[in-house]
Amino acid sequence: MKKRILSLLCVFCLMLTMLPTSAFAAGYDAPTLSIEASYDSASSKVTAKVILGACSDLGALDFHMKYDLDKLAVESIVGNEEFGSEDYTTISDNTATTKDIGLTFVKSSGMTVTGTKLVFTATFSVKPGQTGDAQFAFDDYYTNFSHKNGEDTASTPAAGSVTTTTVTITKDEPVASKIVLTPPASTTVAVPKSDTPNEIDLPTAAVYDQYGKPMTGTFSITYAIDGGAPTGVTLDTGAGKMKVKRTAQAGEVEVVGKLITTAGTVTSDPVTYTITRETSKVTHVLVSKLFHNMPVPKVTEPGGTSSKDEQFTAEVLDQYLQEMTGQTVTWRVTDTAGNPVTGVSIDNTGKLTVTNEAPGIKVYAIATCQGVDSNNLDMTLHREAAKDTFVVICDQVGDAPETSLLIPTGTVTKNVDYTAKVYDQYGKLTAGMVNWELDKTYTGVELDTTSIPGSATLKVDKTAESGTIKLTAKCSTVGSTASKTLDITLTKKTVDTTSLKVTQADTTYGTALADPVFTKPEGTIKTLVHYSTPTSSAYSSATPPTNAGEYVVNVVCETATHIYTGHADFKIEPKSISNMLQPITGNYEYDGTPQKPTAVVMDGTKPLVEGTDYTVSYGTNVHVFEAATVYVEGKGNYTGTFSRNFKIQPKPIDIGTVHTTDRDYVEGRLDVDCTVTLPVASNVKQGEHYHVYATMADDTAGTGKTVNVLVKMEKGGLGENYTLNKDTTTATVNINQINPADPTGLKGVKGQKLSTVELPAGWNWDAPATVMNTAGTQTFKAHYAGDANHKAVTGQAITVNVLDKTDVSAFITFPDGEKEYTGSWMEYKEATISGTNLGTGAKWNYVYTAGTGTLLAGYPQGIGTYTVTATYEDSINFGIATATLTIVSKKVAIPAADTTVFTYDGNAKTYGIADTADYTVTGNSQTNAGDHTVTVALKDKATTAWADGTTADKTYTFTIKQATPTGEPKYTAITTSGKKLSDAALTTTGSTLNPNAGTLVWVDNAGNVLPGDTEVKANTNYKWRFTPADTNYDKLTGSIKLWSKSTSSGGGSYYAPVVPDMPMVYWGCTGDAVKTLQEKLNAKGFNSGNVDGIFGAKTYAAVTAFQKANSLGVDGIVGKLTWAKLYDATPVNVTPVTTQPMLRTGSRGDAVRKLQELLNAKGYTCGSVDGIFGSKTYAAVLAFQKANGLAADGIVGSLTWGKLV
Repeated sequence: MKKRILSLLCVFCLMLTMLPTSAFAAGYDAPTLSIEASYDSASSKVTAKVILGACSDLGALDFHMKYDLDKLAVESIVGNEEFGSEDYTTISDNTATTKDIGLTFVKSSGMTVTGTKLVFTATFSVKPGQTGDAQFAFDDYYTNFSHKNGEDTASTPAAGSVTTTTVTITKDEPVASKIVLTPPASTTVAVPKSDTPNEIDLPTAAVYDQYGKPMTGTFSITYAIDGGAPTGVTLDTGAGKMKVKRTAQAGEVEVVGKLITTAGTVTSDPVTYTITRETSKVTHVLVSKLFHNMPVPKVTEPGGTSSKDEQFTAEVLDQYLQEMTGQTVTWRVTDTAGNPVTGVSIDNTGKLTVTNEAPGIKVYAIATCQGVDSNNLDMTLHREAAKDTFVVICDQVGDAPETSLLIPTGTVTKNVDYTAKVYDQYGKLTAGMVNWELDKTYTGVELDTTSIPGSATLKVDKTAESGTIKLTAKCSTVGSTASKTLDITLTKKTVDTTSLKVTQADTTYGTALADPVFTKPEGTIKTLVHYSTPTSSAYSSATPPTNAGEYVVNVVCETATHIYTGHADFKIEPKSISNMLQPITGNYEYDGTPQKPTAVVMDGTKPLVEGTDYTVSYGTNVHVFEAATVYVEGKGNYTGTFSRNFKIQPKPIDIGTVHTTDRDYVEGRLDVDCTVTLPVASNVKQGEHYHVYATMADDTAGTGKTVNVLVKMEKGGLGENYTLNKDTTTATVNINQINPADPTGLKGVKGQKLSTVELPAGWNWDAPATVMNTAGTQTFKAHYAGDANHKAVTGQAITVNVLDKTDVSAFITFPDGEKEYTGSWMEYKEATISGTNLGTGAKWNYVYTAGTGTLLAGYPQGIGTYTVTATYEDSINFGIATATLTIVSKKVAIPAADTTVFTYDGNAKTYGIADTADYTVTGNSQTNAGDHTVTVALKDKATTAWADGTTADKTYTFTIKQATPTGEPKYTAITTSGKKLSDAALTTTGSTLNPNAGTLVWVDNAGNVLPGDTEVKANTNYKWRFTPADTNYDKLTGSIKLWSKSTSSGGGSYYAPVVPDMPMVYWGCTGDAVKTLQEKLNAKGFNSGNVDGIFGAKTYAAVTAFQKANSLGVDGIVGKLTWAKLYDATPVNVTPVTTQPMLRTGSRGDAVRKLQELLNAKGYTCGSVDGIFGSKTYAAVLAFQKANGLAADGIVGSLTWGKLV
């Protein structure tokens, strides 16, 4: 107790430290504190309330209320809100500790109570099975009161307090008060697809009394579905089952248990069951009406039709056999094999139609929905055996018979043929025959039934009288009563063979024949046009002839009183066969026989027939060197001749045997006699029709030397019939050594040694120290060592003319020399003599000896060095001197670069350096744009060099610039706001761009690609860029005003912005655009004839009528304005344009002059103003239209005039 007070005072004192100092009384008058308790038997609840009596300045309150823990359990404690808002309040359930409910309340400002105040209310539940008294009391130890000053206290409530109270708990008999349901293991059940319901267990039930205790025994619990049972769901309480039928829908149902007691109905909490159902799909199609037998309907007249209908409906069911509405059902009818049945049909509403064409068989009608067929329900069609029922009289070709005959006026009898057809009851033609008869005998009329079975010929001569005769055809089939009577009117009329004038224009085969020209007599009721030949019956028809030939057109006009006849002769001329022979294709190789390719002759797309339309002949067509020709000559419908040449290819052959002839060495000779045999005709000769060139690499002697053989076929003769697969081969030959020639013309000086006499190379004196002492002709011995081409010789006597003259060798000057190689032999004669007395008759002689070079016929020829010996001689002197001659490579000038600027145009371009005798050029002919390398190479680097001394190839850069594309892309004009660049559909397809393949993009002024969602603004030019796929072309840019929006309120209107991009068409045009035009005109009631895509007279007439009716310029030309009207486009205001005529190539006159003046004034030069729309004017118009965003077609219409003026 003291600890509790100290605790309370500590709390209270802490609060007082925050208050001003004041005086306190020594004691506190405690208020009353009472407990009020009550028991509610219905709910088995006990309520206890604590009531505080009147007081003033109550600063703190602390108490514990004890209760009967054995009988009661705390359910809730609810405190007074006034206590809950004070400085410190706590209410606690101390059941686990002090077995009571405690309250601690502190209010520093003090609480004053007038009357009483509820402190809290505690609610208790009665523990199961408890009865009797339950006591509530304050615990004196914990009861304390304190003044707000914290010093005046009291521990006992004032007199009149109820500190202890008792309630009596009574117990009624157990009564069922609660049902608890336990669901089965599964609460999900599927809707069945059959009539047998699916079952699932109902929940089990437990019953509890009002005290929460389970009750035993038997209870009559019923089960129900909360909210009522849905369709297809039932509860079988007795069996403890929920039953779900196929009519049930997916969803949840809540099952509750119910028990009726004396106090009322006890209902459990629900148990939820889930009913599942698959998505409905078609599984059955039921036809609502069974088929039955049906007779095939009969016709009421020959050639007629009849039908009978039967209506059926189909019911579509899902897998639960529930009807599915709104489904599409298709129907078909077949025979037993599943094939369609002639004369029987069923539409998609289920209406079955049987016509007279139906056979007598069993058929099935089948309804189908989502691939599910109904059962095959059969019906038997009954068709009677055919009976001859109707007779029809007609002419010999089955057309309507003649019922009005003119009585002939001459001696010729008029014969009219009739035939009869018999039909059965179903309108089918039978094999029935008829008997013919006239109703009576008529003068001048005879009926002949003997010519053709089933037919009759009515013969009328000039004695017949006008009137009506009756011709009857009766079916001869036994039992048939079918017949037909034809009334035929005979009329006598006057025949006029002179008044009706007929003309007929000639034509050419393949061109339609014009209608004959004649004037019908007044009152003409019937006109007959018939064609025939003038001298035979080769052609006789109402159809105009088409084949070439001579014909007669016969015209008969009939009035009520006269028959007028006239005729005209005409011709259908054969068509020229020129250019119809197609180019000869295939490979024709020489084989010694005439070549005869197949001739293909076409008239347009029509192949002509040999023997009928043309004949074929051929030229000689044997040899390659002669022209090979195919000739065709028109026949029948074609005339004239035409020919085409073709090329006979030479026959490929290989070189046969090669034979060479051995020979002796000849200096400088490289050729060899050679005979070559070829697999050719016997009359093809070597030397005449082909030539053989056999050469060695050098002229030296030797055995088995290689010979290079070249064979060339002679052009223009028999040799041209062959071509060598390889025209070179090799062979071998023996070149024999020869004796060296004796040196001649040797001269020496008396008194000099023999060694001073120069011998040719290879020769040496046997005794070179011998002194020539005797003048005149002397003989000395010499020897030849031998070489590759010459044999060795010894002791050979050589003649020397010994001169009695002065040796002047020391006075000869002979410098070394250098020459450029020429390929030919050359001389070097540069020796001179001076400083001594010279005689008369001076002459020089030069002899050449090869060093590193080669001699040709004794003279220097090849690159290298040579020793040149110069001999001088006059009347008193003789001298010898030597020099070295060097032949160097030929210097070739380096070709200058070509500075021409080339631009790609699809043709080959040639760089300005070509082959010469000294060098070859490669890469100098190019077609494609780009940088190309031209290579110039010396032909013989061993004998030639460039002027700079080098021999390496020279290279040059050959540039062909990219060409600039022409034309404009195709696009869709924008007509309303909110459109994007992508809506303009920029494309190369159908555009005038050349080349056409490539990529198109929209770009800004800096060349950056604009996105497709860029919004199009009115009256703004948008730049496009075209990059051709062909790299030979540069990029092309241009601009388009996609949305032309007029800012003027005046002017006229045109319809172009909402019309498809249609081309201008006019007389002579063909194609899909013309077909569209014809369809539009016909749809609007302007008859343009057949939709054949040919702009002819009918289409022209329809166009002009349409233009006139729609207040357009009537010119027969379908441009943008006419297309707009045809498409009913919405008009857009534009500025009015001048009313100038439409002009095109070939136009002449003042309007053309005005056009030329305007074009010249605007800088589009069209030449002189001559009033003639020619090629220059056309080019200027095209340039102007392109620059002004118009369709560049070269035709000056209203829009072009509008831009010009």
